[in-house]
Amino acid sequence: MILDIRIRNFALIKDSFIQFNKGLNIISGETGAGKSIVFEALGVCLGERASKSMIKSGEEHSIIEVRFLNTDLIEEKLKKLGLSNEEESILIRRDLYTNYPSISRVNGFSVTLNDLKMLTKDLCDIYGQYEHQLLLNPENYLPLIDSFDDEISSRLIEVQNAFKQYQNIKNELNNLQDKSKNLDNEIDYLDFQINEIENMNLRPSEDDELQEELLRLENFQLINNSIYKTKSLLSGDDYNNGVITNLSEAISYMNKIEEYDDGFLELRKRLESSLYEIEDINMELANFTEDDYDELRLEDINSRLAKIQSLKKKYSLDIDGILDKKLEFQSELDRLKNIEYLINEKTNELEVANSLYMDRANELSNMRKQFAEKIEKRLTIELKELDMLNIRFQIDFKNSSPSSTGIDNVEFLAATNKGSDLLPLRDIISGGEMSRFMLALKKIYADDSDKTLVFDEIDAGLSGKVANAVGNRLSELSKNCQVILISHLPQIIAKADTHFKIEKHDENDETISNVKELDFEERVKELARLLSGEKINDSTLQNARDLLEEKRG
Repeated sequence: MILDIRIRNFALIKDSFIQFNKGLNIISGETGAGKSIVFEALGVCLGERASKSMIKSGEEHSIIEVRFLNTDLIEEKLKKLGLSNEEESILIRRDLYTNYPSISRVNGFSVTLNDLKMLTKDLCDIYGQYEHQLLLNPENYLPLIDSFDDEISSRLIEVQNAFKQYQNIKNELNNLQDKSKNLDNEIDYLDFQINEIENMNLRPSEDDELQEELLRLENFQLINNSIYKTKSLLSGDDYNNGVITNLSEAISYMNKIEEYDDGFLELRKRLESSLYEIEDINMELANFTEDDYDELRLEDINSRLAKIQSLKKKYSLDIDGILDKKLEFQSELDRLKNIEYLINEKTNELEVANSLYMDRANELSNMRKQFAEKIEKRLTIELKELDMLNIRFQIDFKNSSPSSTGIDNVEFLAATNKGSDLLPLRDIISGGEMSRFMLALKKIYADDSDKTLVFDEIDAGLSGKVANAVGNRLSELSKNCQVILISHLPQIIAKADTHFKIEKHDENDETISNVKELDFEERVKELARLLSGEKINDSTLQNARDLLEEKRG
């Protein structure tokens, strides 16, 4: 149930607050006053696509806030999203900006549009002005039946999974059969690729090792000169003592004084330790000779790296990936050499998958037909209540090619007059009949739901006795769930438990729409306007009063 909605800077609305009530809430107003703007704002707040053009001209920021009564189902969803506040109501807000992406919030926390839609689909069902067009497209009929009961929805998921499995196996079989037609070429090509990789004798991370060796060989002269200088500094030359000689002399001096102070003994030991380390380094440097430089090796490394790089570029993989690829090629080669066996095996799998799919699809089809009978009966009853006394309605099933939705093609057939043949609904339905069909569908689908139902001019094409019948059914529907609608028919508006009027006026060089809840006398005047236009007299006022008193009585 919607408790209230606040709309700021949206289309023609500058700032409006509407507090809805239980039962039947109706909004009226002159043509062009902006009645549909309220429902458009509600849809945007609940996750429908928003456009920057919806922001009121001259403004940079639009805000829509809708407060709903909380339910156990919604509370569970809120907990999963980490948004639970365990309060009696939840607040949904949508901010639109001219120079910034829109922001959706639930209970003050930002949420994604997908999460918002998931949450609000169980809160509100909005029937737009053009939604009745779905009755003109047979592709919508099967989803209507499947959404009638959760049991059908669960079985549909099983059918979809079985069809997906069947399709996957079928694609694998087709792939094998295609390969078998060109088997020799496939095997030759795989052999070539495997041999190409094997002949390289690749080692994991070999290119990194070769790059390191190449770098050392390319900088051999620098390395050799640096080692020579280092050895001279450590060992000395014809002109200077080296570090080792000087350090040895220092140790001998420390020997002479260590008996006078334990501190000198510790320092002498540390000098000796440094001497041993430097002598060890000097010996390792002595092992490095110019013989380590091999120009042929340098050429071999460059050649090897070029071949490795060519292979890496071909497969767009590093060495580890190429080695793994070779295993894949080998596995595929083994598979191709046994392709006839694999085709037979996959053919058997396909038969099993098809049998499973057909079992699931037939179960779904039978279930649909059972629920279709219930829909036929309930919809017929509802349509008779809506003054379609001669209505006959039938859901016709025909087999279709297997698909993810099953094996059913559905057609809605109807006859609206006595003696008429059943014909496709889309071929015979009028505008007023379409409105009544949609209201009847909403009624039977809403019987087990506590969602708020929102109708944008469902009374299009209706008048007189029929309008009164529609009003009665709306009133009946609103006893079980909250109903909000836009209407221009006095017979329907008089049934409202709460009546709002939207008006448009000019203010400071801009056009603004405002929404106001009407009291009894204001409702009388509004109904009189709708009954007679602008020329309101005592007679039309009394007619309006009689309509409202009938609702009261």
